[in-house]
Amino acid sequence: MEKKLLFVTNVLGFMTNAITNNLAKYDYTVEVIPPDMRKLEKLKELPSLVLIYLDGIDPDDSEMLQALVFIRDKVVAHDGDVMLFAAGNPDEIERFNALCGEGVVSESFKRPINVKELAERLDYYSDLEQSEFRKKHILVIDDDVTMLTTIKGWLEGKYQVYVADGGMSGISLLARHSVDLILLDYEMPIVTGAKVLELIRSEAETADIPVIFLTSKSDKDTVMSVMALKPVKYLLKTSPKEDIVKEIDDFFMKEAAKKVYIKK
Repeated sequence: MEKKLLFVTNVLGFMTNAITNNLAKYDYTVEVIPPDMRKLEKLKELPSLVLIYLDGIDPDDSEMLQALVFIRDKVVAHDGDVMLFAAGNPDEIERFNALCGEGVVSESFKRPINVKELAERLDYYSDLEQSEFRKKHILVIDDDVTMLTTIKGWLEGKYQVYVADGGMSGISLLARHSVDLILLDYEMPIVTGAKVLELIRSEAETADIPVIFLTSKSDKDTVMSVMALKPVKYLLKTSPKEDIVKEIDDFFMKEAAKKVYIKK
């Protein structure tokens, strides 16, 4: 499979040529384009990999900002089929991530770019795109940021994972992304897992999304309370990584088997 990268940069010359030529050594075909709406709109489609080089891009420039928003919206619309990357200094990366929103930028690279490392990471994401699990999207909602980071790390090798650090953040993310499964913390402050599930089921667009509850308690009363809400299942947060990943893999395999049976 041909490896294509759209390289969006406002810094042309030696740096751009060096990155492009070095990526060619790793079998990448690189199309260089400035953050210019007229040129971006002429693109027939975005390749699966897009890199924004933030040096020289002024977010206070209305035309450049329009170009960034255009790319962001295209990436979001492709819902995981196009992966967006950013390269810049920490402040530039932070501003760009804030502009794009949670889960839109797949990975960021600090300047100066290590092309070997960049190519290895791009290869990693290219392989993910081709994997059988790539099209499965999971949203993890949990107020514990450490838990979010841990579960995303466990799953992102097989799945497209979005994370939200609260119930309303999760509901907001569902308005922008289609997902195949929600992992939902049962005990959260302000908006509880039970309330989030109620909101999910109250909207036609999200009512049928399978939900697996995450809980840290295994006592009878908690389990009964969780299961009374009729999730697909519940998982204990204290379970080993292998058990949690297997439960999720098994869920998708069973779903795939159901579709095969229905076709027969």
